[in-house]
Amino acid sequence: MQTIVIILSILLFAAVAMIVATYLGKFKDTDKDGIPDSVEEFVDEKTGEVIEVVKKFKRKKPGRKKKK
Repeated sequence: MQTIVIILSILLFAAVAMIVATYLGKFKDTDKDGIPDSVEEFVDEKTGEVIEVVKKFKRKKPGRKKKK
């Protein structure tokens, strides 16, 4: 239980530090939403990759019947 609290505390600290650094201008944020542009781009790229993987696993395989 303590391990979970420690991990969540570290993640919270990192998130607050990134928000403060963005506010102070250390990270580029052109749309002024508080999320650095590099983070937004990274999430957009990974979201596209995840969607492709999900489509790959959901495709119909030969010989399988439709679920009713």
